[in-house]
Amino acid sequence: MARLLADEEITRQLADLPGWRYAEGALRRSVTAPDFPTAVKILDETALVAEEMDHHPDVDLRWRTLHVALSTHSAGGVTQLDVELAHRLSSIAADHGVHTDDALDHKPQIGICIDCRDPDRLVRWWATALRYVERDGNLYDPDGRGPLIWFQQVPEAKTVKNRVHLDLLLPRHEAAAKRDLLVALGGRLLDETETFWVLADPEGNEVCVCVDE
Repeated sequence: MARLLADEEITRQLADLPGWRYAEGALRRSVTAPDFPTAVKILDETALVAEEMDHHPDVDLRWRTLHVALSTHSAGGVTQLDVELAHRLSSIAADHGVHTDDALDHKPQIGICIDCRDPDRLVRWWATALRYVERDGNLYDPDGRGPLIWFQQVPEAKTVKNRVHLDLLLPRHEAAAKRDLLVALGGRLLDETETFWVLADPEGNEVCVCVDE
C-alpha cells in the first residue's frame, strides 16, 4: 500500500505544483479551459494517464472548468501517487494553454467548527451522524464532497439555541434509524414532526434529521 504523506511533506511538494491546494484530505485544483471541447480533451487525456497509473482521480466537469481531487482512498489521504498525478495533470493542462489558474478571489473551502468541552466524545458522535471519518481529531467526508468538521475545546458549556445547524436528509426508514442511533449514543430528542426530528448532541448542539421525500 502507498505510504500516506505527512502534512509537511504535502506542503513542501505543493511549492512545485502551482494552482494546486491541499484541502479536506486531497490535492485539489480547478482547471479552466478556453472552451468546452478543450476541457473535454484535458479530461480525456487525464483519464488515459490515470488508467496507465491505475490511480484514478475524482473529477467534476462543469462547462469549461474541470474540478479535480486527488487522494488515495486505500491509504486514507494523499500519497506520492497523488503528487505524481497532479504533476502530470498540470502538464496536460499546460499543453492545452492552461497554466496557473487560481483566481485572487476563488471560492473558499468550507470548514465547520463546533465548540465543545469534550472533543473526543463529540468526534465519535458526529462521525456516526455524518458517516465521516476521523483523522487527527478532525472529521472528513470520505467522498471528499462535504466540509471539514473540527472541534474546538472551550471551558464554557452551551447555553443558548444554535442560530445555525446542520440538516441531515435521509429516506424515511434511514432517518428514523439514524435518530434512534444518535439518541443511543448520548444525543437527546428535542422536537419532532412528521418530516423531521430535532436532536442535540451530548453537549447540546442541535441537528435536524429530516425525511428526504
